[in-house]
Amino acid sequence: MMKICLDAGHYGEYNRSPAVSEYTEAECMWKLHLLLKSELEKYGVQVILTRTEQARDMSLTERGRRGAGCDLFLSLHSNAVGDGVREDIDYPVAYVAIDGKADEIGLALAQCVEKLMGTEQAARIEKRRGSNGDYYGVLRGAAQVGTMALILEHSFHTNTQMTEWLLIDGNLKRLAAAEAAVIAQYFNLEEEENMLRYERLSDIPDNWDKEGDPRATIEKLMNAGILNGDGSDRSGNDDIVDLSHDMVRTLILEYRGGAFDRALIAAGFEPAVEIS
Repeated sequence: MMKICLDAGHYGEYNRSPAVSEYTEAECMWKLHLLLKSELEKYGVQVILTRTEQARDMSLTERGRRGAGCDLFLSLHSNAVGDGVREDIDYPVAYVAIDGKADEIGLALAQCVEKLMGTEQAARIEKRRGSNGDYYGVLRGAAQVGTMALILEHSFHTNTQMTEWLLIDGNLKRLAAAEAAVIAQYFNLEEEENMLRYERLSDIPDNWDKEGDPRATIEKLMNAGILNGDGSDRSGNDDIVDLSHDMVRTLILEYRGGAFDRALIAAGFEPAVEIS
């Protein structure tokens, strides 16, 4: 099983933004790393967290060594330029280990951040060498246990626009999903059986349909784009499908009658009935 170690940069209320006082790097990156954990688990990844309490401090090298036995160590941060506001700097950067192993995935993740956050400056990767190997302690710790590692900076919290963007929970969810997809593509992972994701939709019954699994039918309609939603949680997001028993019955009866067949064919799926 693929194993990834996620590290939320800093702890407590560390690194308050000079641009938007409500923002702290530690609190925002804690939220993001938990969201990313959930997204990665959809691909069957075993996710290790460097710590279980947001307020807990740990040494940098110890955090990096928590990645022992993992395929990737990823530390999440937002960047800063000095102590004041700098509206002219917003590039995402991945600080990658000096061994070069994380160059490709580091750049892909930084470019993912650039695209989603709409930064004016291009994403990049950088390496910093210290007197004992990698300059950054978490990367040095990961190197000590032989784990590919990088630090991903989500633009700059010294930039007002970027900081305000990161304060929106919905944007953090988008980042988590997109970053998980980049990681999955790099490691050639696919999401586990979609049916498992919809087990959280408790109002889709499991056994009333004697001729087939109703979840499989709903899954097919969603994959074809006929129904919208990913079924990933029930927190009131716009992308959730919430169906009553009667609605499921109606959809399946319409499906069996061929009501969606032309749309299914157009989307590259097999129809329910043969169309002449």
